[in-house]
Amino acid sequence: MKTKKIRGHNRRHKQIRQWALHTLPLDLDELNEHQREYAEILVHPWSGISITESVIPEPKGKTKAIMLEGLLEIYHSWKEELEKLGRPYYLKLWLYEQRFSKSQVVCAIGEKIECYQNSHRLAKNKREFRSSAYGALADKLSEYSWELALDDEIHTESEYSAEPEVYAKYEYWLWDQRQFKKIKKNPRITIIEGDEEPLYCIPKGFVWLGEMK
Repeated sequence: MKTKKIRGHNRRHKQIRQWALHTLPLDLDELNEHQREYAEILVHPWSGISITESVIPEPKGKTKAIMLEGLLEIYHSWKEELEKLGRPYYLKLWLYEQRFSKSQVVCAIGEKIECYQNSHRLAKNKREFRSSAYGALADKLSEYSWELALDDEIHTESEYSAEPEVYAKYEYWLWDQRQFKKIKKNPRITIIEGDEEPLYCIPKGFVWLGEMK
């Protein structure tokens, strides 16, 4: 696969800051309706799917730092709002090691709390979180307690079996079908019995689950 070169870093940095600012307020309507809310890094080209199958390099340096700073700001903002609710809640920062652009802030209330508490398989080999690896943000990250879990890319049969809704999506549907055939042939795959259908788990690395101490 060809690696795509990221251009226009100053423009990307501005877009990341705008995304973070827009995401700071917790959507209480969404939270109350679905009992969960999450903040993904929705900034091109790291969000979405590459139909050309080109590899998008993970953010690093200043870009990575700005993303992480935004996630920390969102966490703090959401924590203040959740505290006002006066009820139990789940709030954690999911910090992905190998796939940093997948990092996000996740919160849940009600019945969804247990679901998110069991959302990851914990790593058998424990190690300490190195906040010093994140430069100027080390002090802020040291205010969190961290738990190491597995970063599993999850797939199900049903997400690839549905027919395309409109003809215009036919090309993308065929691409999805080919991708799933590759997934099922992956020798590293782990199959777990889900509530409704098997889960196909492909190991991608590790994710740190963090919450303020």
